[in-house]
Amino acid sequence: MKNFVEKFRRNLSDIPRKVEQTSRGKFIFLLGVLFLLPGGSFLCLAAIYIKFRNYIKF
Repeated sequence: MKNFVEKFRRNLSDIPRKVEQTSRGKFIFLLGVLFLLPGGSFLCLAAIYIKFRNYIKF
């Protein structure tokens, strides 16, 4: 069980890096799939923020 939790945390921390490295076409496809999931609009917003956070300065 401890190994599962560590692997889950590691995969969770890799998500921003994976989103930033995705190509434009694959990213748009993934946004469409995320939108169909329950709570998909929030997941889409999170993915868009992660993808473009380096370009947006507040």
